[in-house]
Amino acid sequence: MRSREARTAWLSPLLITLFLTVAVSLHGAEWQASGPYGGAAEMVRVSPAEPGTVVAATHNGLIYVSRDSGKSWSHVTFPGQLTGVLHALAVDPTHAGIWYAGMESEHSNAAGVYRTSNGGISWSQLEGLQGKNVWSLAVWDVDSRIVAAGTSDGVYKSDDTGASWRRISPGTNPDLHPVVSLAFHPVDTNILSAGLRHL
Repeated sequence: MRSREARTAWLSPLLITLFLTVAVSLHGAEWQASGPYGGAAEMVRVSPAEPGTVVAATHNGLIYVSRDSGKSWSHVTFPGQLTGVLHALAVDPTHAGIWYAGMESEHSNAAGVYRTSNGGISWSQLEGLQGKNVWSLAVWDVDSRIVAAGTSDGVYKSDDTGASWRRISPGTNPDLHPVVSLAFHPVDTNILSAGLRHL
């Protein structure tokens, strides 16, 4: 009996220690709200070219930026805010301050792709896709001049940071719209993966 008691005597302190370790670990893993406050944050992007910079956007086009890894936030004036639905937000992986936003809107002059090259201080609406409802955006990691946009009628691609666009998906395929998510192949820019609402 003593032998059995001796073998199990160490078990109680071990279980207590294990319980406390798990409890502390779980407690440390709790999430805390840090903002931004002003709507449901549906997209959050980290800028690889700007350490500590995080961009967040809401469904109705409100955009916020943090320069200190999310500790504090500032509202960014965006011309598409409150004019429709902001479906897409992309950050240039190699150049600081270049972001893209894709909008869907009942107002044709508000729908399309917007670009900022100075961290949201000013924006321009890219003419090639003006009036098209944009659901997704992708920037190629290897060469950030190459950008793709998924719209309500297919996929478009730009080789010059959005200055010009060409349709790369067949217009006759009714299944290829709306394109709600896009991802470039890591090596071959001619290979894109597209996600649809029904697939």
